Amino acid sequence: MKKVLKVLLVVALIFGFTGCGDKNKPEVKQKELKTTELGDVLIENYQKIKEITSATRDYLPDEIYDVADDYIVFTGAYENGDTSGFAVIVSNENMSKVFDYAINLAHSSYSDLQQDVYGISTLLYNDNVPITISISKVQLDNGDYIITYEAIEMTLNDCLSYAG
Repeated sequence: MKKVLKVLLVVALIFGFTGCGDKNKPEVKQKELKTTELGDVLIENYQKIKEITSATRDYLPDEIYDVADDYIVFTGAYENGDTSGFAVIVSNENMSKVFDYAINLAHSSYSDLQQDVYGISTLLYNDNVPITISISKVQLDNGDYIITYEAIEMTLNDCLSYAG
């Protein structure tokens, strides 16, 4: 019995010093919180909107971490429905990747969405839920974009009438 314990102790020490990780397993990247001055301005302006209760910077989702520059998340409430979403600051060459991410997120979060385009905004909605998702892309003077994703607990008509 003592021999078995000694062997187990030696094996444990060897694994402790050499490690037993999978050498073929990809390294996990340590994420950093990406920030921009424009992101700071967005947070300040979101905090001035009475319907927005929280606006903070957060870590970019894995799917767009390598292509985007800043990520602001917000929550709030309108008279007839809660809202939540995010704004992403992204370069011109990566804009479509972030826009596609937002479209795919909407479809993976809600079923049976219909889609309409109104100017700079793509609206995905399901009045039976009710949910309206507004995905907007605004081009900046320097060519970069702000992509916003807002999920609003309203029918499309309620959302459009609220927007005026």
